[in-house]
Amino acid sequence: MLCDPGWWRFETDGEDKAELILDGEPVVARIMNTLQSISSTVVLNRNRPLTKGEISIPVIKDRLHDVGPLGGLHAVIHEREEEWFVLSACDTPFVSPALYQYLLKQCHAGVSAVIPIYKGRMHPLSGVYHRSLSTVLDDYLRKGGRKISGFLEAVPAVFVKSFPTIEESQLASHFFNMNTKADYEEALRIVEN
Repeated sequence: MLCDPGWWRFETDGEDKAELILDGEPVVARIMNTLQSISSTVVLNRNRPLTKGEISIPVIKDRLHDVGPLGGLHAVIHEREEEWFVLSACDTPFVSPALYQYLLKQCHAGVSAVIPIYKGRMHPLSGVYHRSLSTVLDDYLRKGGRKISGFLEAVPAVFVKSFPTIEESQLASHFFNMNTKADYEEALRIVEN
């Protein structure tokens, strides 16, 4: 699942990060192609149409509005029937199939979320979530909960801090995200090299 809440914009000029062009295609298409290498079904959570490029995956709109990134997960879990959902933000252009495959290996009975921690920072928008979270998530959001960290405290989650089968450069690329114009320029340099 690609998650694209409407508030993900560059700090300076309001450009839609999901539609920035990297290597001739929108970032959202780049991520979609990567996710299709690990899953036969990829969906996009987005509340407005894409204006650049043609994306041939289902688009699921939020059911609850103004609830942050959890709203995307909420919408997709309610709309789809898969057991596990791999989540990716639309401003992380270099996501790694190997990282997601490693996280999926940590999924087992009694676990509802598998969340990577990289360099001491939790990355829930690169996590894996079980559909059993549906009711708990719905309740959390309807009671005014918005923080992903608060939600994860209330569910059986595994936090993965070590990735022994993945090279450091691949991890750094996966967790790179574009919050500023300078980050986008760095992504362009990475693609060129």
